[in-house]
Amino acid sequence: ESLELTWNYLSVKINHMINHLNWPYHTENSSIIDKSKFLNLATNYSHLTRVDSVSKHVNKIVYDSPICLLTSRLNKRFVYHFSGVKESNNINKPEWCFKQILKWIELNSQIIETELAEVISEKAAKGYRNIFRDFVAELCRFVVRKVAQSLEEIEEFPVSKGVKIFGHWIDEIMEFEENLEELGFVAERGKEESVIEILQNEKNIPKMLEMEQNISDIIHKNFHTSLDSLEDDWSVCVLIEIKALKTRGDKISHPNYRLQTVGIIQDFLHEVSEKVREKFNEINIWKYSMNLVTILLNGISLLIENVSEMQEEAFFLKIASKTKSQENPSQILDDVIMNLSCLRSQIVQSIQSYVTTLILNSANEYTSLEWIQNLPPIDDVISVDIPKPFFHLLDNVNSMMERIANITTTTRTQILLNAFGDLDKKLFENMFLEKFPNSNLFTNISIHLRKYLFTCVNINNAFPRLQDVINIFSKTEVELSLVLRDINSQDDWPNNKKHTKEIDVNKKYNILFLDTEEIKFIVTQ
Repeated sequence: ESLELTWNYLSVKINHMINHLNWPYHTENSSIIDKSKFLNLATNYSHLTRVDSVSKHVNKIVYDSPICLLTSRLNKRFVYHFSGVKESNNINKPEWCFKQILKWIELNSQIIETELAEVISEKAAKGYRNIFRDFVAELCRFVVRKVAQSLEEIEEFPVSKGVKIFGHWIDEIMEFEENLEELGFVAERGKEESVIEILQNEKNIPKMLEMEQNISDIIHKNFHTSLDSLEDDWSVCVLIEIKALKTRGDKISHPNYRLQTVGIIQDFLHEVSEKVREKFNEINIWKYSMNLVTILLNGISLLIENVSEMQEEAFFLKIASKTKSQENPSQILDDVIMNLSCLRSQIVQSIQSYVTTLILNSANEYTSLEWIQNLPPIDDVISVDIPKPFFHLLDNVNSMMERIANITTTTRTQILLNAFGDLDKKLFENMFLEKFPNSNLFTNISIHLRKYLFTCVNINNAFPRLQDVINIFSKTEVELSLVLRDINSQDDWPNNKKHTKEIDVNKKYNILFLDTEEIKFIVTQ
């Protein structure tokens, strides 16, 4: 009886104080803080925690916990706005109630930390932890009750509508959890204060699994629509969906739910790979814009990069360690990545073939050297006329570089290096090995290459053979005789050192790609 009397006395005092202070705040407070009144509140609240502790010790719980008294004003507001027929109680807007709780935490955290926490920690019952922790936990209980009620209400909806709304609630719950994590609060909550615990109880897990499967069907449908229209961000949409699945799976620890989440992600990525392959096979690269193929290639590259990073995250490592051998537990998405990588290679090879074929074909007329007959006398090598076949080649090179300009830099550079490597070989063999030019003709070709082709391409080592030829022709007769001398002495080189000696000769004379026989032929000519 004395406990109850003391409880009633203190609770009346505290109620009077919080009403007078108009606290906890539910809106922004601009009034001056009365520190003495908050000190008095903290002192009386500390006494109440002692009564509560004694009450539990003698197994007689008098009333609710002290924090319920302190948050009662907010509880009334929450119930008023988020129950009944109020406009704010909108089942389609779960974010409203979550944002309200977070706002109240934000509005009152400073007062709790500066005016209440220290006094309460000193004077409260032995073992009392933290007033801020209790404050946030009690506000979370508001949400837990609201979520439980709303999930029961959603059960009455038609399946298609219910799945959509349920999914929205799940997304907002996850965001709410992330916000609480930023407060450093998640680890300190009990089950009754965690919204996640509602989702993974035995009653709701089957609904969660059903929801994820239904959401998966919607994701697949949205992906098909995005791929059909071939929007630039199709792969970004895929990644957003996968990360949303992973986030939910990471928060909800139920093993069946996590396994299904991983399975959905794997199946979805396999389908993405197959549908993109089908889409690519529909596109005739010789007929349609390169832009369509570029969108597919860049999207696949983005998926490979992100999924490879993703499988090393804790969520996938935990699942992998339970479902695979311990020898290689981190490779749960390897099959998916392999499929995507094979598809990427197929697309790159197709682009490579397309680019190389067009560039080589455009060089046919130039490498025939039939344009020599129309060359004017060379008075000024700088202003020498450029033949039409070379302009045709140059235009095609420029055009092809523009067509693949939107491909990621590394892949684009590799495609161009391979194509120009083949062009380099064709020009070298057709114009220098088969039909070696005289001095005047070489002057023309040298200008074409150095002033126009090399400048246009502007990629290091794009034309290594042609660059070597130009380097040879830039040498004096004395230097060329030294080159021949060193090459002709190779008969005296030990077999086990010939390769090293060839490299030394090449570096010595800055002829870095041609082999010694090719160098000897060019120098001799």
